[in-house]
Amino acid sequence: ISFLLSLTGGDILSWLVGSYEISVAGLFIPTVCAVLTPKDKKMNKRAGMWGFCGGLIGYLLAKFFLPELYQPFAYLSVSLVTYCLGMIRMPEKEKVFNP
Repeated sequence: ISFLLSLTGGDILSWLVGSYEISVAGLFIPTVCAVLTPKDKKMNKRAGMWGFCGGLIGYLLAKFFLPELYQPFAYLSVSLVTYCLGMIRMPEKEKVFNP
């Protein structure tokens, strides 16, 4: 989609920066948390997915409602908060999914 949209505009660098911002918004916090997880602990897939989705939603909201200076802080914060929410254990749900 980014490639097709870049054909409509004249400034290719802004499109490249935008495409990398999207991947950073969704993948930075889950990747850092996965790298910092001790080897003897199991990584939480749900937390990674929540952090990824939260980062993308935060990116879209920040692009529409915040000045450009505050956008990276906003979407990375949303990604971190949603990652932490995904880390919360739900015992009644885990018994259903992990027989």
